[in-house]
Amino acid sequence: MSSSPTSPTRGTGRRAAHRWGAALAGTLLTLAASLAAAPGVAAAGTDTAAAAGTRGHPGGRDLPPVVFVHGFTGDPSNWTAAMDSFEAAGWDRDRLFALRYDWSASNRESARDLADLVTEVRRTTGARRVAVVNHSMGGLVTQWYVKKLGGHRHVGHVASLAGAHHGTTRAVDCLPLTPCAEMIPGSAFLRALARGDETPGATRYGTWYSPCDGVIVPHESTRLRGAVNRELPCVDHIAFLTDPEVMAEIQRFVRRG
Repeated sequence: MSSSPTSPTRGTGRRAAHRWGAALAGTLLTLAASLAAAPGVAAAGTDTAAAAGTRGHPGGRDLPPVVFVHGFTGDPSNWTAAMDSFEAAGWDRDRLFALRYDWSASNRESARDLADLVTEVRRTTGARRVAVVNHSMGGLVTQWYVKKLGGHRHVGHVASLAGAHHGTTRAVDCLPLTPCAEMIPGSAFLRALARGDETPGATRYGTWYSPCDGVIVPHESTRLRGAVNRELPCVDHIAFLTDPEVMAEIQRFVRRG
């Protein structure tokens, strides 16, 4: 993925990322490339992907800013279809943001990147709280932020799509990368994350998951105690990013206040 020199361990990890399987690594990278090439896609900055050309929907300023958090091997362009859907549902485009982070780093580090972005979004929009929508490993980034870094004080809603909250047995396919080790069920990272309340603070939490996922195994790993947990009949792992019905459910969830 990078042409720069790598250490043997990092090089092995990068190759392992490709072995994550066609269901994730290959498919997600293909999706990212196709979305990035689509007309109207926002250029991503260092840590945001807010598009220009706001249409000024009536009431759009009254809706909470939304921060999207991609998963393993992903990038902000994975959320282009979701941003389009949210804009069509009434959100102003300049209140939609996507986190850019190093998916090969520890989820602890990525959670700090999320904290920085939420701080910036609150500053620029004047909103007291934001909504966070995450996918796959982005669920771990989000949970570490809200639980361990005090993010629940600044997040009104967390919507997790196929989140790896309790790990996935498929994570062995991308070892020895640090985030893959963290996603193995029973890892020290997951044990630390599971301690205490899984849904802290006044934040509203929702999860969406499916037996057709194929990457989060078991698929019930996404569920959180105290959240609104929604099992969908058959949505594969990558389809969560673009499924119109899933997007509509998330938008209703975030609008409820």
